[in-house]
Amino acid sequence: NPDDDPDLDNLQVYFEVGGYNSGWLTAVASGSPVTWSRVPDLPDGTYSWRVQAKDTYGATAWSASRTINKDIVKPTISGPTPTGNITSRQPLISAAYSDTLSGIKLSSVQMTLNGSLVAATVSANSISYNPILAPGDYNVVVTVPDIAGNTQTANWSFTIVNQAPSAPTLNSPANNALVTSNPTFSATVSDPDLDTVQAYFEVGGYNSGWLTAVASGST
Repeated sequence: NPDDDPDLDNLQVYFEVGGYNSGWLTAVASGSPVTWSRVPDLPDGTYSWRVQAKDTYGATAWSASRTINKDIVKPTISGPTPTGNITSRQPLISAAYSDTLSGIKLSSVQMTLNGSLVAATVSANSISYNPILAPGDYNVVVTVPDIAGNTQTANWSFTIVNQAPSAPTLNSPANNALVTSNPTFSATVSDPDLDTVQAYFEVGGYNSGWLTAVASGST
């Protein structure tokens, strides 16, 4: 409300916003609020604005200056990981982000995994989540708003591929060993993903069938 005159003269007002101005607006009574909303479409950036008042006799006075920021550009999201086929059962799911003007609204940054919101770790420039997952297909959506209200979304997928068990290690009998009529066979089984493992012994034309699953590394 710069439109105030000690002599109660009518006043004209002149708005200045960056390199733009309103020109002298129609005179109003002293003490009246004045608005101007016909600023041309401003590019993103920081602008200083102020107001000048002029009375009936041509005397003028400037207001103090204020700063405004215009931001209509969405944040940038980069480096989504993992993608494609992976074997790790505990992948680090993450993405980086940045915003050049108003800054990231960190309290509203979020990640969903297969449609469910997860308790991801949010920092100044990235979001991450490090779950233990079963083999299968996964879809990640990261949503990043800035303080000005612009929102960017990144969507990517990855697949955890199940790895085959390691080749069993034969323990006994030894190669070319002389055995009794009812020998006991022993082997150690393991899995690179530490899954439980079933063993199947084959001796000549005989087999054990699939035995009860045991922990990886068991004999």
